Amino acid sequence: MTTETLVAKDLTFTYLKYCIFNDVHINVDQGQILGILGINGAGKSTLLRLLAGQLPPNKGSIRFQGRTITSPTQLKSAVGFVGDDANFLNNLTVEENRRYSAKLRQLRNVQQAVEHTLSTLDL
Repeated sequence: MTTETLVAKDLTFTYLKYCIFNDVHINVDQGQILGILGINGAGKSTLLRLLAGQLPPNKGSIRFQGRTITSPTQLKSAVGFVGDDANFLNNLTVEENRRYSAKLRQLRNVQQAVEHTLSTLDL
Protein backbone atom coordinates (compact mmCIF):
# COMPACT_ATOMS: atom_id res chain seq x y z
CA MET A 1 0.00 0.00 0.00
CA THR A 2 1.40 3.40 -0.94
CA THR A 3 1.33 6.38 1.35
CA GLU A 4 0.64 9.79 -0.11
CA THR A 5 3.43 11.99 1.11
CA LEU A 6 2.56 15.18 -0.75
CA VAL A 7 -0.85 16.07 -2.15
CA ALA A 8 -1.60 19.42 -3.78
CA LYS A 9 -5.10 20.17 -5.04
CA ASP A 10 -6.42 23.10 -7.06
CA LEU A 11 -3.23 25.13 -6.59
CA THR A 12 -3.37 28.55 -8.18
CA PHE A 13 -0.69 31.18 -8.00
CA THR A 14 -0.87 34.70 -9.37
CA TYR A 15 1.73 37.43 -9.41
CA LEU A 16 0.45 40.96 -9.87
CA LYS A 17 -2.20 40.51 -12.57
CA TYR A 18 -0.62 37.39 -14.11
CA CYS A 19 -1.82 33.85 -13.47
CA ILE A 20 1.37 31.78 -13.19
CA PHE A 21 -0.55 28.48 -12.94
CA ASN A 22 -4.15 27.50 -12.27
CA ASP A 23 -5.75 24.42 -10.65
CA VAL A 24 -2.60 22.29 -10.43
CA HIS A 25 -3.00 18.83 -8.88
CA ILE A 26 -0.04 16.75 -7.66
CA ASN A 27 0.12 13.44 -5.78
CA VAL A 28 3.53 12.16 -4.71
CA ASP A 29 3.62 8.82 -2.93
CA GLN A 30 6.27 7.76 -0.45
CA GLY A 31 9.49 6.90 -2.28
CA GLN A 32 8.33 8.46 -5.52
CA ILE A 33 10.40 11.06 -7.36
CA LEU A 34 8.62 13.86 -9.20
CA GLY A 35 9.99 15.69 -12.22
CA ILE A 36 8.47 18.94 -13.47
CA LEU A 37 9.15 19.93 -17.06
CA GLY A 38 8.33 23.09 -18.97
CA ILE A 39 9.69 25.99 -20.93
CA ASN A 40 11.42 28.94 -19.30
CA GLY A 41 8.93 31.08 -17.44
CA ALA A 42 6.26 28.37 -17.23
CA GLY A 43 6.16 28.45 -13.41
CA LYS A 44 8.19 25.34 -12.54
CA SER A 45 10.36 27.03 -9.93
CA THR A 46 7.39 28.95 -8.56
CA LEU A 47 5.46 25.70 -8.12
CA LEU A 48 8.42 24.07 -6.37
CA ARG A 49 8.87 27.09 -4.10
CA LEU A 50 5.20 26.88 -3.22
CA LEU A 51 5.44 23.14 -2.49
CA ALA A 52 8.53 23.76 -0.34
CA GLY A 53 6.70 26.34 1.74
CA GLN A 54 8.57 29.36 0.42
CA LEU A 55 5.42 30.89 -1.10
CA PRO A 56 1.72 30.63 -0.17
CA PRO A 57 -0.82 29.63 -2.85
CA ASN A 58 -3.56 32.06 -3.82
CA LYS A 59 -5.96 29.12 -3.93
CA GLY A 60 -5.84 25.41 -3.24
CA SER A 61 -4.57 23.11 -0.55
CA ILE A 62 -1.42 21.17 0.27
CA ARG A 63 -1.27 18.06 2.44
CA PHE A 64 2.06 16.69 3.61
CA GLN A 65 2.27 13.31 5.35
CA GLY A 66 -1.47 13.38 5.99
CA ARG A 67 -1.59 16.86 7.52
CA THR A 68 -3.20 19.84 5.86
CA ILE A 69 -0.68 22.64 5.57
CA THR A 70 -2.15 25.97 6.60
CA SER A 71 1.08 27.95 6.75
CA PRO A 72 4.19 27.81 4.55
CA THR A 73 6.37 27.57 7.65
CA GLN A 74 4.93 24.10 8.37
CA LEU A 75 6.74 22.74 5.30
CA LYS A 76 10.06 24.52 5.65
CA SER A 77 11.47 22.01 8.13
CA ALA A 78 10.43 18.98 6.05
CA VAL A 79 10.71 19.95 2.39
CA GLY A 80 13.73 21.47 0.69
CA PHE A 81 14.08 23.29 -2.59
CA VAL A 82 17.28 24.01 -4.45
CA GLY A 83 16.75 26.23 -7.47
CA ASP A 84 18.99 26.41 -10.49
CA ASP A 85 20.39 29.68 -9.16
CA ALA A 86 21.53 28.09 -5.91
CA ASN A 87 24.93 28.99 -4.59
CA PHE A 88 26.24 25.52 -3.90
CA LEU A 89 29.59 25.33 -2.37
CA ASN A 90 31.36 24.31 -5.56
CA ASN A 91 34.36 22.85 -3.78
CA LEU A 92 32.16 20.36 -1.88
CA THR A 93 30.83 17.01 -3.05
CA VAL A 94 27.09 16.29 -3.33
CA GLU A 95 27.30 14.47 -0.01
CA GLU A 96 29.06 17.39 1.68
CA ASN A 97 26.51 19.87 0.29
CA ARG A 98 23.65 17.67 1.56
CA ARG A 99 25.27 17.40 4.98
CA TYR A 100 25.64 21.18 5.10
CA SER A 101 21.98 21.62 4.12
CA ALA A 102 20.82 19.13 6.76
CA LYS A 103 22.78 20.97 9.44
CA LEU A 104 21.32 24.33 8.37
CA ARG A 105 17.84 22.83 8.68
CA GLN A 106 18.80 21.52 12.12
CA LEU A 107 17.81 17.95 11.31
CA ARG A 108 18.19 15.58 14.24
CA ASN A 109 19.93 12.80 12.33
CA VAL A 110 22.15 14.44 9.73
CA GLN A 111 23.86 11.20 8.68
CA GLN A 112 20.54 9.45 8.10
CA ALA A 113 19.31 12.39 5.99
CA VAL A 114 22.49 12.33 3.91
CA GLU A 115 22.33 8.56 3.38
CA HIS A 116 18.63 8.73 2.46
CA THR A 117 19.25 11.44 -0.15
CA LEU A 118 22.21 9.64 -1.69
CA SER A 119 20.30 6.34 -1.78
CA THR A 120 17.20 7.94 -3.29
CA LEU A 121 19.28 9.54 -6.04
CA ASP A 122 21.27 6.33 -6.50
CA LEU A 123 24.57 8.10 -5.82
